[in-house]
Amino acid sequence: MRQIYLGSGAVALAAILWSIDGLLRRALFSLPPSVVVFWEHAFGFLILLPFIIFFTFAVLALVAAYFVSFPDLKVNLETDAGTLAAALLAIGAAVSWGISTALSKYALKNVSSFHATAARFGLTIFFAFLVTLFLGKGIEITEVSAVQWKYIAAITFSTGLVALFIYYFGLKRILASRSTIIELIWPVSAIFIGYFFLGESLSITQWLGSIALVAIILFIIKNPRLKRG
Repeated sequence: MRQIYLGSGAVALAAILWSIDGLLRRALFSLPPSVVVFWEHAFGFLILLPFIIFFTFAVLALVAAYFVSFPDLKVNLETDAGTLAAALLAIGAAVSWGISTALSKYALKNVSSFHATAARFGLTIFFAFLVTLFLGKGIEITEVSAVQWKYIAAITFSTGLVALFIYYFGLKRILASRSTIIELIWPVSAIFIGYFFLGESLSITQWLGSIALVAIILFIIKNPRLKRG
């Protein structure tokens, strides 16, 4: 039981840390994303219930997450082609993240959280460097300002290295299916960061969705005997 609570709490904490990412990266908008990824990971690398019940709550969690993400319950696809492209890219990223959870859980069977984090950061440095060269932005790796270095360091010690290590620490102790549901705390923490730090307003659907989502996550955490959890 202690391992379940410890693992679940660690995954939730990592998800909350990731939601801070948007605040930190605002100061790095002038740099190509691949450059930020390269230095972020280079810096971090150097430092180094039965199935039906679970499925039902998973669906409810997704519905609640939809309420949180779309205040008016509608996806706006009428602005321009860029909106649709962004939506498709977001879906692709979500699918990739879901797959990575399963693959990460498999990898963690035989390695420690520390070694998994180090391996992921090391590989990301290599691939981020290749992408940067492919985009013709290689020279910009050396054009990071002093202020931008501070934000890259902040990302490394919060949403980057630290969050990933905490996530792997938690994921190693719970099933991937349980982790996937708990990670939905991400959009909840993101909108409240927007509310408290960026002055953004929340709709009634976002409040209701947030309450429902947190309640479902707590239920999943407190019922470790769920078949798929």
